[in-house]
Amino acid sequence: MVKFHTLKSLNDLLRANGSAVAHFEDLLHLCEYPYLVLDSLLQNNLIRREMEGHNHDVLQETVDHEHLLNDEQRSVYSAIVNGVGNPTPGNTLFFVDGPGGTGKSTLLKHILAKVRLSGKIALAVASSGIASLLIMGGRTAHSTFKIPLKLNDTSTCSIYKQSHLKGLIQNASLVIWDEAPMTHRQAFEAVDRSLRDLMNNDEEPFGGKVFVLSGDFRQILPVVVRGTPAQTIDACLKSSTLWPKFQQLHLRENMRVMSAQNESTATELAEFSEFLFKWERGDTRSIRPLD
Repeated sequence: MVKFHTLKSLNDLLRANGSAVAHFEDLLHLCEYPYLVLDSLLQNNLIRREMEGHNHDVLQETVDHEHLLNDEQRSVYSAIVNGVGNPTPGNTLFFVDGPGGTGKSTLLKHILAKVRLSGKIALAVASSGIASLLIMGGRTAHSTFKIPLKLNDTSTCSIYKQSHLKGLIQNASLVIWDEAPMTHRQAFEAVDRSLRDLMNNDEEPFGGKVFVLSGDFRQILPVVVRGTPAQTIDACLKSSTLWPKFQQLHLRENMRVMSAQNESTATELAEFSEFLFKWERGDTRSIRPLD
């Protein structure tokens, strides 16, 4: 027990400086005390809920159907799962882009199941309550990270250093944030500042956590009350200094077209999908009015 607590304290100090006891071959590793590690973590109610609150059979069934992912989904899936397994600088931030119908929700479900089934903590949040209901174990981002309702360029989140929430975030291996484009950039920046502080890692975005943002910029952008178009653009995630640090992962194959009940519906869905892509490229001259 004394060895475990000594090792755990040493590991906490090393993590604050970007290392861990696992990096030293001559040291005992925390994994040699699995029951003590688990008991220590489960004293935190939030961690216990995340580790025990997901149906193992459902997770296993989801992982067993991984072969149903299409090539695009499988490529994104592999990139993110590998990032969780080896969270090196420059390989921790991902943005999954794709119009409606390209299977973003299905992809996120598979990623969450894979990470959680391995015994790791994966936090699933979304920008709205409705969106949070569509992802496994989802909650709103504001609730999870205690994001202030009134934001500015120096805002931070109300996460206290002695709270269970701090412990949950520190032990999370993955954060997935769905419908990210509709959230004000200042919210992401507030979470970034807070996590750098909590993780004692000011060098890496979000304190070195693996962050996966998902959404479609062709849909709803952040709402700026009585704002000008310029203010709306400034509120977008793409206007944040964090944006260039995200790897862009794209989904383009429309799964709704593939599963359409008849040829007429499939054609209509395919035309609308192409309409969105042309609009994104600024190819408005070749866009014909939709009926």
